[in-house]
Amino acid sequence: MKAFALTGEERQQSRIRAAQKAVICAGIRLYLKVVEKTGRVIIEGEEGLGPDVMAGYWHGDGTGMYLVLAKLVKRLPDIAVIVTADERGDFIEDVLKHYGARALRMPDGLRMRKRFPELMKEAKQPGRVIATALDGPLGPLYEPKKLLFLLAKEADKEVWHFKLSYSAAIRSRGRWDHHAYPLPFSTIRVKAERIGRVDSGKLKNFEEYKKRFTPPSRTLRGLSEGSSNDN
Repeated sequence: MKAFALTGEERQQSRIRAAQKAVICAGIRLYLKVVEKTGRVIIEGEEGLGPDVMAGYWHGDGTGMYLVLAKLVKRLPDIAVIVTADERGDFIEDVLKHYGARALRMPDGLRMRKRFPELMKEAKQPGRVIATALDGPLGPLYEPKKLLFLLAKEADKEVWHFKLSYSAAIRSRGRWDHHAYPLPFSTIRVKAERIGRVDSGKLKNFEEYKKRFTPPSRTLRGLSEGSSNDN
């Protein structure tokens, strides 16, 4: 099929979009740098955490996880995060690269099935840590999906659950995941819980198995937008 050349107007619009994206990415990195430099990230229970694991977290903690990964990548250099293939993923990929992690761009929902063999190959790489939101990409809130556990079983890797809480953060009630944006000078506390390996029985009885992944103790439903304290 013959490719069509872009018109002058289309090229101009493309340059504008690229410039806008670059500004947004720079703003996100600046915000995270301020939070990182003025605040603290405390990881509890990471003893025994090494390469060859599958790391799960709640989608609403995605911003806080950037700063957690920034600490972990210093001793676990091969970290890859499953990220949406749409435009939102462009911003996420930029931040992950900044902190030394890698994005695995995958389409959302059932469209991922065609790419599953590729994802499985990534998961089986020795020494690699695969991370993803348990309830992503689009919820429901605090309802783990099977993806991470299927990968863990096939790759024969342990699952770890990272649960974050914040001394001060802004919660977005307008988003399905009640996304948390930690504030400068805040403390992010992370409980790293070793879940272990996944077998066929756990996948078969997944509805029961997933109950061990409890939501945060502080219920976020019904909160108004604004500053909140999770401790």
